[in-house]
Amino acid sequence: MRPQLTPAAPRILPPNVLHAVLIGLSAFVLLINCWDAPFLPVDDSKHVFNNKQVIGDLSLPDVFKVPNHSTYFPMTILSYRLDRVLFNRGSARKSLEWAQGIRLMNCVYHAVAALFLWRIFLALGLSHLQALCLAMIYAVHPLAAETVCWISERKSALSAMFGFAALLAYLRLEGWFWRMPLVLGLYALALMGKPNALGLLPVFFLLDVFFSGKAMKRHVLSSCTNKSKLAPIAPSHPWLDSIERLTPMAVLSAADVYLNIIGQLKTLVPPPGGSAATALLTDVEILVRYIFNVFAPVRLSFAYYIDPFATIGNVRLWFFSAILAAVCGGTLALAANRSRAMLGWLWFALALGPHLNLLALSQLMQDRYVCLSIPGFLLVLNETVLGISMRVKSINARVCRLAGVAYIVLLAALALGRGGLFSNMFELFADAVQKEPQSSYAQYGLALAYEQIAQQKKLTGEPTEAANYHRMFGEHCLIALNMCPDAPRQVHYARMALDAAEYCLEQSKVQDAERYFKLSADGIASVYVSPAIRSEALRNLADMKLRQGQADEAHSLADRAVRACPIDVEARYIRANTALTLLDKIPPPAARQERVLLDEAKADLESIAKEYDQYARAQQLLRDRTW
Repeated sequence: MRPQLTPAAPRILPPNVLHAVLIGLSAFVLLINCWDAPFLPVDDSKHVFNNKQVIGDLSLPDVFKVPNHSTYFPMTILSYRLDRVLFNRGSARKSLEWAQGIRLMNCVYHAVAALFLWRIFLALGLSHLQALCLAMIYAVHPLAAETVCWISERKSALSAMFGFAALLAYLRLEGWFWRMPLVLGLYALALMGKPNALGLLPVFFLLDVFFSGKAMKRHVLSSCTNKSKLAPIAPSHPWLDSIERLTPMAVLSAADVYLNIIGQLKTLVPPPGGSAATALLTDVEILVRYIFNVFAPVRLSFAYYIDPFATIGNVRLWFFSAILAAVCGGTLALAANRSRAMLGWLWFALALGPHLNLLALSQLMQDRYVCLSIPGFLLVLNETVLGISMRVKSINARVCRLAGVAYIVLLAALALGRGGLFSNMFELFADAVQKEPQSSYAQYGLALAYEQIAQQKKLTGEPTEAANYHRMFGEHCLIALNMCPDAPRQVHYARMALDAAEYCLEQSKVQDAERYFKLSADGIASVYVSPAIRSEALRNLADMKLRQGQADEAHSLADRAVRACPIDVEARYIRANTALTLLDKIPPPAARQERVLLDEAKADLESIAKEYDQYARAQQLLRDRTW
């Protein structure tokens, strides 16, 4: 008799659906410890709840205008406006529900990006289990905490989602007539999410270089169900055909570069080391540190300190170059499929292109910069593990699967801790200072966090605690200025100097205060100083000089302050006050100069409207003087 076979229990979900659910849900690990956090003071005001493009009644065409001093990301602005409709039901701009809703949507966009990446890995020939493992690594990776948990980094999540969708369409729809219009549209959306999507342009070309042969065409033909819609597939020169196809995308990329250079012109700083050559040398260390952070994300920071390489003879440069060569050469030698491994390394490096500091910002290295490059490294990791398992007989498929699961669990545990740091500004910058004490951005961020706590203590009636936290604010401002070599590269350098000057003035350190006010007013030649900050520094200097009895110099400084920022009401009041003080020192023959000073002072005082705090003082001066 034949044995009776028990029918297998039906699966609850098909494998593909189950894999998609696992990938999508795993991304939410990043949100667990920061779910109920409010908006952070770091950029959330500028980008969201005080951004007129988000909270104002601007029309859609206004959203697509090039902003001043900011990245061009209209799709991100539109997504924030959608979140405002969905989640900000109260009248308060800073409502907690709105912050929670934005973080939720950040995570949704990140999860969708991971799903697109999963399908890309399948299209590149990886097995279902390999693609699932790599996509889950991307979804739970602690580096993504900055993208998901920081409200202001919605733009990275959107650029990844639309960018990976464009790559998937480029891979899966080869031969379809509407393939390139769809790819171009998705790529445009990625660029309008954040310009770092420019790094994906060379990846499209790489896909043609590595996957344009007969095997790829057979795969397309076999996977296409409607062959009547296929265009003729007979590229005699794949590279030339690729360049022709990608030309519209290159034109779109050039336009995006132009728009962002206009928008960020005043936030750009010189390349690290001072030239393009030294920037390329410095990027060697940055690449090695990114590789380490992707593979073993145990020392991630919200701010990094990078010491630029000024010469090719630097010992550290050769050390990092040797590490980079050993890692790349070793993984290619061990890879099971060297073509895919080579594609992975090129993807990793080229997708980082927009952030490799030839056009440099203050922060040379940030976790979010690598969000589009991680897939390249994951391809290398996959091929290296497979190659090792083929060479070492004791490592079988089961061991590889267990190692993959353990790695994902470890990353998820690290992501839990990393996400928790984004629950408040103090935790975020205290961690950054501990890991990168030479970073002026980390030190100044911690200073601002202390000042935020000090203000809260004042409101709750704890003056002693408020004074202690304010003292910590001042000390970290001084550390950021005097003990961090990268301070002169920071766009907030003038603001740091101004805060340090005001703290020194409170401590009666007049000479130090004057020095820092001058630093704030003059700035660094290569770093933009806003008119408001320059005016505030100059009028403080004028007030100091007036107290010292130097009315002539005080008036000159106050006049510079008004010229720097004509809408600075305090500067106008101080100029009027210094002019009236100077009148008493003018010798009698200088009647014409006296009339000029009187007219100037009267005009300044009368220009101060009732809604300003200086109005009462201005009216008192007007009453006390005979005009």
